[in-house]
Amino acid sequence: MEKKQTQTILIAVGITALLVGGYFLLKDTFTNEDDTNTTEENEDESSSSTNNEDELVDMDVSTNGGKWSSDIPSSIPEFDEGKIQSTSFGETGTAKVWTIIFENVDENDLDKYKSALENKGFENVSTYTVDNNSVIMTAKEPYTVLVTYNGEEETIGVTITEVLK
Repeated sequence: MEKKQTQTILIAVGITALLVGGYFLLKDTFTNEDDTNTTEENEDESSSSTNNEDELVDMDVSTNGGKWSSDIPSSIPEFDEGKIQSTSFGETGTAKVWTIIFENVDENDLDKYKSALENKGFENVSTYTVDNNSVIMTAKEPYTVLVTYNGEEETIGVTITEVLK
């Protein structure tokens, strides 16, 4: 798989992580038993709002390596295997997203990181493997961590989404 295809896949995975993070943000709207009009009231408020919370507030991308960002919350275990290939950070009014791509890694590194996430209280939402590629999605409110492994290129992408309240 070419490098551009891998980056496109990781961007798509990041968007998916944002959507899952949005689930945490909206789930209370649909499960509030005290007020049966909560959903209608929120729709009215959002349609009359002039503040677009989904607008990109900040975006930073580095393709020259880098380091694990000190802005990443300490409740997220640091992935410390391989070499950082690229990093990115984006923020909207509703979420922050960090993506770090590591090279020179193997599937054992993926398994070790999955265990580190579980040890920090993250629950496995989804895991799947196709050929030599794996995806793990974990969650611990208000965070989702999506980890992708590309066995052909020996890369791991870690995408962290923090839903802002």
